[in-house]
Amino acid sequence: MGFEPVVELEPALELERVAALARRQMWESAAPEAIEEWGVEVQRFGPFEATVFGDLPRECRLNEVRGRGEPGAVDPGHLADAVEWMRAWEVEYRVLLPDRRSGATEAGTWLDERGYERRGGRVAFARDAAAPLPPATEAFDGELFELTEEWEGEGFSILACEALGLPAIADQLTIMLPSKESWRCYTALPAGEEMVVATGATMIEGDVALLAVDATLRRARGRGCHRALLRRRLADAAEAGARIVFAEVDEEDPASFEAARRNLLELGFEQVSRSSCWQRPALAPTAA
Repeated sequence: MGFEPVVELEPALELERVAALARRQMWESAAPEAIEEWGVEVQRFGPFEATVFGDLPRECRLNEVRGRGEPGAVDPGHLADAVEWMRAWEVEYRVLLPDRRSGATEAGTWLDERGYERRGGRVAFARDAAAPLPPATEAFDGELFELTEEWEGEGFSILACEALGLPAIADQLTIMLPSKESWRCYTALPAGEEMVVATGATMIEGDVALLAVDATLRRARGRGCHRALLRRRLADAAEAGARIVFAEVDEEDPASFEAARRNLLELGFEQVSRSSCWQRPALAPTAA
C-alpha cells in the first residue's frame, strides 16, 4: 500500500516519539507483581524499544521490537541486541521499522537474510486538532462516559481485552490508564445495552494527542460506537490544547484496518507515515 507522506520528517518523528512513550507508559504501569509473575518488561536498545509479555508468548501485538525513525539511527547492531533479548523470552515477536528512513533498508535486509517474514505493517493517520469536524452522517443512539476514577480502570481494561481478543491477563497494560494524568479514557453504551461495549483512550503529550485502545465488542460493531468515541476525543483533545491528533492502525487484519481507516478519513485524518513489519517465531534459528 503506497502513499506519499503529508507531514515532513521532523513532525513525523515527534509522532513516533509520542507513540513509543505511550507504549512504554502502558508497560511500566503494570502492577509490580504482574511484572514479576507474567514477564511484563520493556527495554531500549539504542533507537529500538522492545516490549514483552512473557506469559503471552504467541501474542505478537504485545511482543514487539519497534524502531524509531531518526535519520541514520536504525542500526543493525542495536537491532541484533534487541532481537537477542526478545529470543531469550521464547516468545513470537515482530519487528517494526519506519518506512522511508535512513538505515531502514539496511535493517530490513538484515532481517530478510535471517529468515524474518514480511507481514502487514502499521499506518499512522493524523489531523489538525483545530480543524472543524465534518457533520455526523448519523446520530449515535447511546451514551459516552469519560472515566476519571482509578477504580474504573478494571472494567475499562477487561472490556478492552475482550473486544481486542486479548487474554484477560493483558488487562495489566491498561488498567491504570484512567488514573494517569496524561491519559483520558472513555467508554460507549449504545441504546438497548445494559453494559458498555466499546472503549477509547487519548494520551496527550505536549501539543500532540494519540488515540489508542480503540475496541468494540464484536456483537456491537456497526452501531456507531467507534465514530462517536472518535468525535468525542477529537473535541476534548482540541479543548485540551492539542495541535495535532494521530492514531496508528495495524494492517494485519485487512477488514479491521479498512474499517478504522474509513472512520478516520471521514473525520479529516490523512495517512502520514507507515512502518513495515517483519515476524519470526521465537524458536526458529537465527543466522549469526
